[in-house]
Amino acid sequence: MNKYDQIQGFRRNMGPLLPLFLSGFVTYFGLILKTGTDPIFWILNFVFRDTLNFGVVIYCILVLLVFTLIYQRYLSELDSFNSKFLLYMRRKYFHLLIIFLIVPPLYVSPTTCSLSLSFAFFGMCVSEFVRVLDFGGFGKQISEFYKSSLDEKDSGKLAMSHIYLLFGCAFPIWIENNFSVQALSGVLAVGIGDAVASIIGIKFGRHRWFGSKKSIEGTLGFICSILASSLCIEYFANPSNKFTFQKAIIS
Repeated sequence: MNKYDQIQGFRRNMGPLLPLFLSGFVTYFGLILKTGTDPIFWILNFVFRDTLNFGVVIYCILVLLVFTLIYQRYLSELDSFNSKFLLYMRRKYFHLLIIFLIVPPLYVSPTTCSLSLSFAFFGMCVSEFVRVLDFGGFGKQISEFYKSSLDEKDSGKLAMSHIYLLFGCAFPIWIENNFSVQALSGVLAVGIGDAVASIIGIKFGRHRWFGSKKSIEGTLGFICSILASSLCIEYFANPSNKFTFQKAIIS
C-alpha cells in the first residue's frame, strides 16, 4: 500500500469521527469560557476533594468488576439462542447491574451519581458510534460482545436498547437530582418493573392480553414489583416523615 492509499484510508476512518471530535472540542472550550474553569480539573477536584464522592466512584468500579466477572464466568458461555428464557436472563442481568450502579450512589451522593451517569451515557454513545463504523478494528469486538444479548429489537444496524435503558434511568435523576421515587422512576419502570415482567411473563405467563403478546402475569409482576420498590424507596427517602402506602402509590 502506497502513501496515498494510506492517507485515503485514514481519511475514510477518521472522517465520520470529525464531527464528534469537533463537538467535543467546542464543548470543552465553551465550558472554559463560560465558567472560567477547566472542566477536567473541576471533575478531578470534585471526585478527589471529598471522601464520599471518591468512595462512590470506587464502589461503582468494584460493582462493574464483580458483575463482569460473574457474567464471564456464568453467563457468557450460555447459548442464549437455544432458550428464550436464557436470552432474557442475560439481558435482564444488565438491568440488575443498573440498579446496583444507580440506587446506592444516588442515596449517598446524588450529584456524583448524576455526573457518573452523564459520562456513562456519553461513553455508550461513543461505543455505539465506534461499533457501527468499526473504527480501529474495535467495532467487531464490540459487536461480538453485544451479540450474545441482542434480540429482534436490535436487528438493525444500530443497537440502541442499552442506550435507551441508561437514558430512561438517568433522565429523571438529571431532572430531580435527589433520592426519591420521582428520581428513580426510570429505574423502577425499566430496571425493575420491565425485568420482573419479562421474567415472570416468560416463565409463568399463561394468559395473554387481547391482541398482544404480553401476559397478564407479567403485567401483574410489573405492577407489584414497582409498588414494592416504591414503598422501600419512600421509606428510605423520608424516614422521619409519616410513611403511607397511598403516598408511595401517588409518587
